[in-house]
Amino acid sequence: MKTTSYYSETQTTLAIGNFLAEFQNIELHGPPQTPNAHRSVFVHPPYMMQSVRLIENVQQFAKLAERHQLRLQRVKAARDNANDKTKQFLRTQFYDENGQERLLANGRATLAEIKQLLQEAVDQKIIPWSEDRRAYRAWLKTYGLGIDCSGFVEQALQRLVEISYGERKLEQIPKVPFLRSGWVCQSILGQTERENGKFDVVLRPFQAKPGDILVNQHHMRIIINTHFLEDGIIFEAAESTSAKDIPAGQAEEENDIGPRLILLKYPHPDQPITKQNPLKRRVMDPQFAPDADEKTYLIGRYQLLNWEGSGN
Repeated sequence: MKTTSYYSETQTTLAIGNFLAEFQNIELHGPPQTPNAHRSVFVHPPYMMQSVRLIENVQQFAKLAERHQLRLQRVKAARDNANDKTKQFLRTQFYDENGQERLLANGRATLAEIKQLLQEAVDQKIIPWSEDRRAYRAWLKTYGLGIDCSGFVEQALQRLVEISYGERKLEQIPKVPFLRSGWVCQSILGQTERENGKFDVVLRPFQAKPGDILVNQHHMRIIINTHFLEDGIIFEAAESTSAKDIPAGQAEEENDIGPRLILLKYPHPDQPITKQNPLKRRVMDPQFAPDADEKTYLIGRYQLLNWEGSGN
């Protein structure tokens, strides 16, 4: 059942932009009873995908791109070789009381979970306190704590659902289901259904709105804003990615950037999105350019979001 309240595209743009900014700047405080306890440092978490347990599944592991294989191997080696105190800390974070692996151990950490985990690691002196945010990002990359593309979009959509449902109690607000790119593509194409998880298809770029998602079989983004130009349409989109970019508050680019803003240009807004690949520009890049890694996308609109003036 949809909410009867509406929220505007401007509110949606602000909400996703704020969510991205929060995810790029997770606030930590100095450990208690230290001279720096009142100070803060802001951390940009990295990209992470899958559990290190996938290494044991030879067939599935072989299907991963080489960069994803190498990441899992590095993370597993770091966890295996950590000191006893760090191992015990990570074990309590990664597994529940029944010994089941939590989602945060395989690239599906929520913003709140990363914040809590990092603060506990600082307070317990698992991580030495530093006002250099790079130290915390490096620690997260070392032990494989971060967010993949579908996990990031899932959380962004949940934020929008909560806003659209206004003053309702938290237990009355539906949960966005666990998202994966392949299943979402099937949903948009009408090939599968899941409770509270249906997406409507948006055929052409000019019909897209803030809050719509761009998805193919391998990647997922959420649209923050749209800009119409004489030579096409530009999407400001938020994503979590393994690509290189500059982490928030830093000066040099890194791989596995994690949550970031990306600009995408479609020169033919009135033509089906499945017939064209976007031009891409990072914030720091001077202009749009083709990218060999970019493929065609679908545009999906999450049905539980109630849009003012919605419709294709």
